[in-house]
Amino acid sequence: MSCRDDAVARWNSRERQVIDEIKLIWAMEIEALSILVGVLRTPKTMLNEFLELKQKVAFCDCLAKSASDAGKEEEIQEVSARLQDVVLKKDVFIIRFTTAYKRLDSEGKPWQTFAMKGSKSLDELKGMKPGERKQLLKKYATCVSLFNSGKETFEGFTTEWNEMKAGIDQSVMGCMKELAVIAKGDAES
Repeated sequence: MSCRDDAVARWNSRERQVIDEIKLIWAMEIEALSILVGVLRTPKTMLNEFLELKQKVAFCDCLAKSASDAGKEEEIQEVSARLQDVVLKKDVFIIRFTTAYKRLDSEGKPWQTFAMKGSKSLDELKGMKPGERKQLLKKYATCVSLFNSGKETFEGFTTEWNEMKAGIDQSVMGCMKELAVIAKGDAES
């Protein structure tokens, strides 16, 4: 092999290595962003469900007020007490969820900003020194690791909430029906 062929082979090898590093950087960036989108979507979904439950509880409160004229204060207080137990369970869960969210948000904010800054072009990545590309790759690996941690935390909360939600909804609907019956009984008198 001539010196020229050897130099061309080394150059081609370096170029393939650079291209492989760039592919890996882009793959890590895409993975980090896709995990981040899922992590950011979870609190929004849960917030909507919390608000929906809050509306049902507010409706129960309105029913309790309209049923109070029925003269069945003891029954209304019993139903209201069960409703408050449900609200307390929900509130305790929301406090735990919010605390975890704030912790993850404060720890992940710089990494979230880094991941969302936008990807580097092929020319920018090719123009970087090998050490700079490796440093960028490490940053994306840190993002993936941190975002996966957040994803696991939120998956745990989502599972717990989904298990609680059915019971909570059922309890609230039961209270709503009881209060409606009491209020209707008053209206018929």
